Amino acid sequence: MSFREIKLQPLTPGEKSMAKSHALLVDSYSGEEGLTNKAMKRPSYELLVIGFGAEIAVCKYFNVYWEPVIGDDQGIDFMLNGLIVDIKSSDQHKYLMAPSHKKMKSDIYMSVYFKENVYTVMGWATKEEFEKASVKMMACSTRYILKCYLHDIEPPVPTERVDGFKERLQKIGGSIVYT
Repeated sequence: MSFREIKLQPLTPGEKSMAKSHALLVDSYSGEEGLTNKAMKRPSYELLVIGFGAEIAVCKYFNVYWEPVIGDDQGIDFMLNGLIVDIKSSDQHKYLMAPSHKKMKSDIYMSVYFKENVYTVMGWATKEEFEKASVKMMACSTRYILKCYLHDIEPPVPTERVDGFKERLQKIGGSIVYT
């Protein structure tokens, strides 16, 4: 269960520019340039910048290359030790959320919260856990998992939980840091 939030390294000016440029390309490519996301009542471009920034920050954390995709990425943000990872980001909530009508293709779903230029990993869930998640009607039918039910990226204290956690962590390419 997720109790440890992981604050990620801030994006460099170049990485911020890359996220903004890619968001502009995707927004233009989708034919929705300048449109407002109906559920969030915000420009789609803003949400894309947050999302791509989260992907870049998480890829930096795991030391993997972020490969931008123009068009539908099919829910594959990056591969980590043979597993498909999908980043779900928000500046509104600290839980894992996605439209329930979307087909679940990734192995791991990671929740990243953005506030005041800081990206924070809230935790992650497997595809199977996310498929069983509660569904709530918001602007559309939405699947969500509260933060307390997400898995931590790094092992929590007490240390007796670390052994089983090492195996899960290694599956997604994480590292254990003792402080």
